[in-house]
Amino acid sequence: MTLGEDIVLDIEVPSAIPRMTCSRDRLRDAVIQLLANSREALPAGGSISIAVASKRHAPLSEVVELRIIDNGIGMDRETLRRASDPFFTTKSTGLGGLGLTIVSHFAQEIGGNFHLQSEFGIGTRATLVLPLRSRGEKRAL
Repeated sequence: MTLGEDIVLDIEVPSAIPRMTCSRDRLRDAVIQLLANSREALPAGGSISIAVASKRHAPLSEVVELRIIDNGIGMDRETLRRASDPFFTTKSTGLGGLGLTIVSHFAQEIGGNFHLQSEFGIGTRATLVLPLRSRGEKRAL
């Protein structure tokens, strides 16, 4: 996927991120969906940042937090409220409306969360909070 020559991509991934157990393909697809949405929100160019961090989510529970932030057109409240609904789209042509649904389902299936924050005219922050071990996976002794 190309982002475009007028889009600056900043990636921040510390070397001490713990290893996660989930489908590499599904995680890649989720990130691609989020980047594609950010790219579409930047018709005149702008910036996208990807940040990954290890966080303590609850007592004795460590997660990996992946954030994709753009300074694009953002979403109004109604669009933000419906953004993860299946087949909801703001596009006037072509198919659309499943990207954020796929991301949300991926996060839920492995026991994580997906959050969107957006302000019209300012940009959007998409956050995936992912457990180190997928839901139902037994911890090795």
